[in-house]
Amino acid sequence: MFVALIRDDIGEAELAKALRRQIVQLCWRLRAVLRTHAREVLPTLPPEAVASLDELRGLLGGIATRIEGLQSEANSPQRAALVAERDGLADRKWLGGVKADLLAQIERAKAVEALEKASKDTATNKITTQSARIAQALVTNRLRGRFAIEVNKLGVAGLAIELQQAKTTAGVPFFQVRLINKPAEPVGKVLSEGEHRCVALAAFLAELSTIDAQSAIVFDDPVSSLDHLHRDRVAARLAEAGESRQVIVFTHDMAFLLLLDEACRATKDRAATPVSYRLISRGTEHAGFCHQDPPANVMPLDKVIDGMKAHLANVKIHHERGDQAKWQWEVTSFQDQLRTTWERAVEEVVGPVIRRLSRKVDTTGLIKLTILTDVDCTVMREAFGRCSALLHSQPGEINPRLPAPSVIEIEIDALAMWISDIRTRQEKAA
Repeated sequence: MFVALIRDDIGEAELAKALRRQIVQLCWRLRAVLRTHAREVLPTLPPEAVASLDELRGLLGGIATRIEGLQSEANSPQRAALVAERDGLADRKWLGGVKADLLAQIERAKAVEALEKASKDTATNKITTQSARIAQALVTNRLRGRFAIEVNKLGVAGLAIELQQAKTTAGVPFFQVRLINKPAEPVGKVLSEGEHRCVALAAFLAELSTIDAQSAIVFDDPVSSLDHLHRDRVAARLAEAGESRQVIVFTHDMAFLLLLDEACRATKDRAATPVSYRLISRGTEHAGFCHQDPPANVMPLDKVIDGMKAHLANVKIHHERGDQAKWQWEVTSFQDQLRTTWERAVEEVVGPVIRRLSRKVDTTGLIKLTILTDVDCTVMREAFGRCSALLHSQPGEINPRLPAPSVIEIEIDALAMWISDIRTRQEKAA
């Protein structure tokens, strides 16, 4: 190998040939020594090779010089460029063998990247995030501000509560009512049932402010469990809502119905809110019978009087035919209606100051009571007495004569005239 190194790598063929000759001669002499060293008489050995090392030393010196030169050039830019070129050529050679596989892998990587991007674009959390961002920008602040206004209108502003965004689920933002001073405390454990209902109503009305449509809203007994401090506020708020949308209120609470009716009347600050009554009743086996008129005890007096006149016109046929049993039944009914209507008429007269089922006294209406005279009181008491005597028998009579329809009509007209006269004078006094 040493000879081949000198001949092939260093390029000294003659020196390599001379060294090979000397090595062969030395090996021949060593073989002869090994075969004959045990004999008593040693034979003549092959001639000893005379090695000339000067040429070899010169060669080694040249190699050392070359090594030093190469080491000094190890970090030179020229060598670095050559190394980079060599490595690049080696890489290109390797790439030529795997080029087809590499191009296929690149296409697969592009397809995977496109699928991952599409998957991210269709992820539901993106919808949720965007919805939350839109809700924060367009809904949250508006909703929170409106909730504070509604809480104040319903008389629960002193509770120190606010509306905060809680979470967003499946793209739908949810909000939560929290106590400002104790956000971690559940509101339901602190508020009373009435306060809780007012807060829920405020949250509902605040949510309506975020909807542009003026659709109808329906309430089922909205003042259930509410004390008198909040009933009038709720009635006023529902009347205000009725100015811009249809408000349907189901209730069996007659006191609240009167409050709501009063709240819908015209004031100095706003026009009257139109009101329409419906009476829902049920029978023994069926329910849901809808009547166009309100209950008799809250029906406007004008409608009550018109109803009595219309009913009288329909049933006076019993008197004309002489059907005393049916006519007596109708007279009894008219007697009860007249007495009740007179009582309501008196209630309307003092209504500008105090009304039945109302908790407040309106002192501004006191001047309307000054128009009442002794004559008004006398007329009312005499008519009320005549109503009570419609079916009363006279002393000694066994079979009293029933009043004619004209008598009942006179009593109805007297009631209507009394109401109209007092209303006219009260309007002038105001």
